[in-house]
Amino acid sequence: MKFGFYIILTILLGALLAQNLIDFPGHISIYYKDLVIDISLIFFLLCFSVFLISIYVLSKVLSAPSFLLNKAKNSKRDKSNKLLENSILAMSKGDYHNAQRNALKALPFCDNPILAYTQIIQAYDSQNKHKERDEWIKKAYTKLSHAETHILLIQANTQLRSSDYENAKATLEKIKEIEPDNTIAAELLADMQIKFSEWEQLKNNLALLKSLNRSKEEKLIELELISIAELIKDTKNFDLLKKIWKGASNSVKENSYLVDTYCKKLKELNENDVAEKILLNFLKKTFDEILVYNYINLNQDQPEKVIKKISQWQKRYENNSKLTRIHAEILMKDQRWEEAKECIEKAIEIEPNDRNYFVLGEILFHFGKVDSACETYRKSIRTKSREDD
Repeated sequence: MKFGFYIILTILLGALLAQNLIDFPGHISIYYKDLVIDISLIFFLLCFSVFLISIYVLSKVLSAPSFLLNKAKNSKRDKSNKLLENSILAMSKGDYHNAQRNALKALPFCDNPILAYTQIIQAYDSQNKHKERDEWIKKAYTKLSHAETHILLIQANTQLRSSDYENAKATLEKIKEIEPDNTIAAELLADMQIKFSEWEQLKNNLALLKSLNRSKEEKLIELELISIAELIKDTKNFDLLKKIWKGASNSVKENSYLVDTYCKKLKELNENDVAEKILLNFLKKTFDEILVYNYINLNQDQPEKVIKKISQWQKRYENNSKLTRIHAEILMKDQRWEEAKECIEKAIEIEPNDRNYFVLGEILFHFGKVDSACETYRKSIRTKSREDD
């Protein structure tokens, strides 16, 4: 439509100019030294028009090779991009050979060489062609200097899949040096630090992950829990132990496993009063079987104190089968068999599980009721089997 408009405009302007030239034909004189060239205006305009058209045609002829070259390049690029797309689709189907072949063909002219190199490396890795994979990792690292951390991350993942943990850790540490805010590398490095028991390094890495604020909360809590627990286990000094515990987040301090680990270490360092205070504070809010046993172990030479405390907990946590069974076990150790029998029978009423039946079997066996004890043990085994199923 635009082209037609220009044609009509040209015709109108030409008609207007022709009318003027008919009415006022005019002429043009060109002087050069002693020469005078006198030509009509119409002839001059015709010559000038031919000159402009000649220049336009010549420019098109001269630009033709460049145009054809760009056309060929665009064609190759489009074909390469299509091959790269086919490589991705082949990889998703598990056709690793075709994925590798298409990515290799696409690499020279495609728009995304990073993706092409990634496809080639992963395709070779999936075919267990580790030599070729490593060669292409080196090529990619050399060619794609702007994407070195991406290539190093691919290398680290291939090393992890090959269980080459030492080199994977070294690669991840290199990424951390180049790009400290790389969350994926930091998380993978945290796993390696756990594997190699590098608890201080894990603690520092965890601080970095928290500052980046990109990792899932569950992941950060898990890493902190492991880090703090292992630092506690390795500590030989009470002041350092208190510092480690103080540095833990509140969400981690509420974890029963960590509380148990901390209190056991306190007992080991002869800080029983501190351990007992922490256990009692925790058990005021939440019942935890492991921590109850920890408290019992802490006061194993004071059975009356333990029985009194368990009785208090039973009022707080009514109809708790585990707590009632523990009460029975403590009474058994204190040779109070009748009371123990009453306790365990109450526990069975609440929850007839294998452990409760087993404790009752022991009590019956103590009273010399062998047949009843054996039948109770069999009930324990049958209950356990049903629970496992």
